[in-house]
Amino acid sequence: MGSDHGAGPAGASGSSQRRSTGTAPEVSADGHAARWSDPSRAMAFSDAVFAIIITLLVLDLVPPDWPPGRLLARLMDRWPTYAAYLASYLLVGVAWINHAAAFRHIRGMDRGLMWSNLAVLFATGLLPFPTAVLAQALGAGNLADERIAVGLYGAIGALITLSWLLFFQCMSRHPALLVDAT
Repeated sequence: MGSDHGAGPAGASGSSQRRSTGTAPEVSADGHAARWSDPSRAMAFSDAVFAIIITLLVLDLVPPDWPPGRLLARLMDRWPTYAAYLASYLLVGVAWINHAAAFRHIRGMDRGLMWSNLAVLFATGLLPFPTAVLAQALGAGNLADERIAVGLYGAIGALITLSWLLFFQCMSRHPALLVDAT
């Protein structure tokens, strides 16, 4: 079985076509197209996943029940939900911005980069769960539950960080998939 990493400029002879931009696979030294996928498909899929994650986060922002004259108090009682939403929204927003920035440097996707991209999306997709747990724990006021909720949120944050490390390691190990710096 052949490699899924494709043949890029590093492994090709001088007669291979070298591009600095574009999404079509390069032609390897033997004249066959390298097995790369168009990164725009992965980018579109990723944008959709980020949008779904944001949508799941906002579903926790439900209006409270209140008796007449108590709306402001009930809204203020829900501050943990608003704080958790804001923190997670910003985290997903930063992930989306970094994802877009990373994809500006990618001209082709191999299986390794696809899987590492899915790892980033998977880990980030977990964020609505610890966000909801954190908001409920902070609202309940039990210190032990708050500590566990913060730990869960931190663990998911660490998993997201590890997924990004995997993604960037995959990018750095396969420079043929990247747009030329020149």
